[in-house]
Amino acid sequence: MGGAQATAGPVSDTSEGRFRCFTITASDAVNSSEDDSTHVQPVMDRLPDSLTAEQRKQTIELIKRISDVFSRHEFNVGCTTVLTACIHTTHDRPIAEPFRRHARVYLDAIDKTIEKIREAGIVGECSSPWSANVVVVAKRDKAGNPVAPRNTIDYHGLNSHCGR
Repeated sequence: MGGAQATAGPVSDTSEGRFRCFTITASDAVNSSEDDSTHVQPVMDRLPDSLTAEQRKQTIELIKRISDVFSRHEFNVGCTTVLTACIHTTHDRPIAEPFRRHARVYLDAIDKTIEKIREAGIVGECSSPWSANVVVVAKRDKAGNPVAPRNTIDYHGLNSHCGR
């Protein structure tokens, strides 16, 4: 797998001394024709029994009206066109970590997660002098049984060179 760029659209990168600024803009990843509210049905199904019939009706109408603020799936995280994120580093050199080896059992899970977030428009192929490693975290359910691992990003290298 190649590197991943954590944006849903075009990025402009400007270096201003020790500051790295990324202007994040949204793509057309959200399909505005999706008017159905099936993805909020679980929310409506879990409304408390203590609501009156009128309160339940009003709540369901509200949930349906604002259904676009609820995630449609695990990687439906939304995007904005009004944010500029600046990462203040203590030096001008990019932070790049060598790739870590992962247990063979986790390689397919890592590849599947990257493919899902690529399909969701969260990341894309890129070539950059900046890099951080994937860290696989074992998860357990409430009973303590192992479940699918969680893929995270280790930003310790970057964080150690950020101004506070």
